[in-house]
Amino acid sequence: MRMKFNVVSVILITLVILIAQFIVPEPYDWKQNTISELAAQGYRDKWIMQIGFIGFGGLLVIGTMQNVRRSGKLWFREIALLIYGLAILLSGIFCTHPFIESVPYSEVEARLHSAFAMIAGIALSTTLLLFAITDEDTPRKLIHVTVLAVIITLSIIFGIASSNVGIVQRIMYAVGFTWLILIYNSSWPTSRRNIKDV
Repeated sequence: MRMKFNVVSVILITLVILIAQFIVPEPYDWKQNTISELAAQGYRDKWIMQIGFIGFGGLLVIGTMQNVRRSGKLWFREIALLIYGLAILLSGIFCTHPFIESVPYSEVEARLHSAFAMIAGIALSTTLLLFAITDEDTPRKLIHVTVLAVIITLSIIFGIASSNVGIVQRIMYAVGFTWLILIYNSSWPTSRRNIKDV
């Protein structure tokens, strides 16, 4: 039976988030702090969340390449998904600023983390848009568009919110993960003729 790397990757990072969130000390608050801060610089157990980011990104890249190899063609939508997985992986290598004040940290590393996180968000949105364009199944096309609209809306809220940003980000993650598990595999055609060349 063929392993669905996208499903395994989501299960891995979800379990890691739950574990990391359970053991993280105060003043971290899952409602106010981001998932990235579970791997913040200066935090002793940041490696746990780093494994989640790197593992998720790596497995997603492997799974996407597996689908591309099986189909015999690389579409732009898979390139966008590859960039998403790679950006998440790199955001696990370069850590964000500490969630505890006065802890020394590298501003350059924090900026790199933010840059890769932003690239990941753009890449996921691009992936959803391209799947909406290329998918020949109308109900699934509507799902792609709906998920894209929800992700963009949550991203805007996340960017302007002054409180509960942790909740907003976790909902955004949950929406993206749900699409990856329930919709992504079903969007692959049984024949090249069933998909537009985009």
